[in-house]
Amino acid sequence: EVVLRGAGFRAPHIRGCRERLIRATRSTEEGEQRWQHAEEKKTMPIRPDRRSFLQTTATLGAIAVISKPHQAAAGAFTGKIKKAVKYGMVTEPLSVMDKLKMLKDLGFDGVEPGTSDALEHRDALLKASQATGVAVHGVVCASNPDITTSVDVAKDLGATSVLLVVPTNAKGSYLKNYADRQEIIRRAIGHAEKHNIQLLIENVWASFLNEPLSMARFVDELQSPIVGVYFDVGNNIRWGYAGHWIEVLGNRIGKLDIKEYS
Repeated sequence: EVVLRGAGFRAPHIRGCRERLIRATRSTEEGEQRWQHAEEKKTMPIRPDRRSFLQTTATLGAIAVISKPHQAAAGAFTGKIKKAVKYGMVTEPLSVMDKLKMLKDLGFDGVEPGTSDALEHRDALLKASQATGVAVHGVVCASNPDITTSVDVAKDLGATSVLLVVPTNAKGSYLKNYADRQEIIRRAIGHAEKHNIQLLIENVWASFLNEPLSMARFVDELQSPIVGVYFDVGNNIRWGYAGHWIEVLGNRIGKLDIKEYS
């Protein structure tokens, strides 16, 4: 059963999406080991005090599902729910080890650093992850065209994905930007496939790929099951309804960000 952790989702469009999400992920093979995480985002920094942290994140929820991109839905949902948080949310002046220990104590299963943090703290993150059991499940590359570096550090840390953002170009051609960003991703696909690192494109407030059919087409044209979507339910609400996106994207969705519309 898919469970939403946390309370008080104020975004009404999130309600009623549970069955669509289950249908979209029914193709999971039992025993598959690939980590899939839902991320929790919050503008407020994490505090080391457990009570205050849980209060500030009371409205956040996380779902993680294990699925194969682009595969038709069939069978029962067998995914395992895991919660993770962005490494940059932990703003306290603590060592990497103490940050992951705090996340472990607060009940998180994973953490996701940006590429710069992952490179700077690679050894410390690996050591802390092994010591605490808090997995470094992904690396955030965002719109940086150097995707292969993010793939390499993701592999080193035992991660399974690199988060990508396709930016808009307000002063240039829509079609050229579309083709150029596909080409940037296409150049990294072979390297990502070699290391089994998913390239997941997040829907953001960039006024580009802001409806599900465009996102699905963009992904499918890259012709690789390693390319999918990092679906952000909160960002989505500016452009439409989460249930519609889930219906269209289906198993292109590899990981989820769950947060309110803000």
